[in-house]
Amino acid sequence: MSKDYYEILGIGRSATQEDIKRAYRQKAKHFHPDLNSSANAQARFQELTEAHSILSNEDTRRRYDNGDLNEPEITFTWAEVQEMLRRQEEERATSWVQDLGYSGRNRYSPTDYKANARTAAIINRIMMLFAFSFILDFFIFTDAGSAQVINLFELVNVECQSPGGSPDAPTKRITIKVSDPALAPALGQTVDLRKSLFYGVHSFKTPQSSTYIKSINPPPAIYLFALLVFIAGALGSSRWFTPEAKFNAAIVSTFFGLIVLTLLLLS
Repeated sequence: MSKDYYEILGIGRSATQEDIKRAYRQKAKHFHPDLNSSANAQARFQELTEAHSILSNEDTRRRYDNGDLNEPEITFTWAEVQEMLRRQEEERATSWVQDLGYSGRNRYSPTDYKANARTAAIINRIMMLFAFSFILDFFIFTDAGSAQVINLFELVNVECQSPGGSPDAPTKRITIKVSDPALAPALGQTVDLRKSLFYGVHSFKTPQSSTYIKSINPPPAIYLFALLVFIAGALGSSRWFTPEAKFNAAIVSTFFGLIVLTLLLLS
């Protein structure tokens, strides 16, 4: 029984060449073996390529419509399909050069997403851990001793001096940015300090207060971008994602991770 190439592409027999190309591109994206790991993806992709090869050529389409190509049934091997795809890429590149009148010197081979899947997964997991460190940093603090307020300036900045415990541990100055001037301790007052687990964000507590007041440093935008890094890394680590999607997720999570580092250095 011969194949119905129109049915394979999901188009009618009156479809234009543009309809054929559009249908092929849409279905090829879904069934390409580099993007679809299902068992029948390669066979479906071969059928799509056969259908496109026959129907996109006016001569072979006319012969197919007249029944001249029905017997024997046309079947392409996977090697022939790959060669067709290579020729299509060359034709597109030639067409692009002719349209723009410029031939670039560099020629890049297509990205092998399957070969880079393991690397992409590792990057996504690393970025997830990096983002998770900010989540822990927001909730986990360590004791930083006590300090005396020695200066108040710009209304929301508190400068404290922590006494040294020994000659080898000299005093050090700590500046804390407070969101509300009403929360700032009084000059000369001793406050208890603590700092976050990873990035040293300080909080303080006055003798009159029962809770710690957190500094507004680093800026809240860091936590927002860290959340985006975590989401991108988590999605990229999912087994339901295709190799290409994991590769792109690694790029996105790394990009937002660089933004987080930049904000952290500037804060």
